[in-house]
Amino acid sequence: MNAYLQRKDALVKDDEEAVNKSVGVMAEKVSAVVPSQLDGKGLEAWQNHKTLYETKLKEMQHIAGLEKKRPYFSHISEIMYCTIKSFGLKQGNLFVAFFPMAFNNEGAYWISQNKEIKNPYFGEKMLSCGEIKEEL
Repeated sequence: MNAYLQRKDALVKDDEEAVNKSVGVMAEKVSAVVPSQLDGKGLEAWQNHKTLYETKLKEMQHIAGLEKKRPYFSHISEIMYCTIKSFGLKQGNLFVAFFPMAFNNEGAYWISQNKEIKNPYFGEKMLSCGEIKEEL
C-alpha cells in the first residue's frame, strides 16, 4: 500500500523519477507476497490479482512520460481497490476518490489516505479537482 500511495503522491507532483521508483518497489513487494494463509478460491483470487499487478506494473515501468503512465495508475488503482475489498487489507483510513474529467471524461479513481483531494491525473493543473466517493 505504501508504494501505491508514494506513486499517487509522485503523480500529484508530476515527479516521473519518483513514480518509476515506486513502481519498482511495488513490483518487488507484490512478487514477494507468499499467501500462506490462503487456499482454494482465496488463493486463486490472490493469484489473479498478483498477475494483474505484475502485468500493469511491468507495462508502467517500461513506458516513458507521465501522461502515458497515468492510465496504468488508474488500472492499478482498480486492482488495489479490489484487493483491499477482497482481502480486507487496509492501513489506517483510506478513501476512494474520483476525477470525472480523466481520460477524455471517462473518469478515474484513486485511493488516498486523506479526504483532501490531490488529483494524480492532472497534477498541478487540476490539483484539487475530484471528490471522495467511499471510505474504506
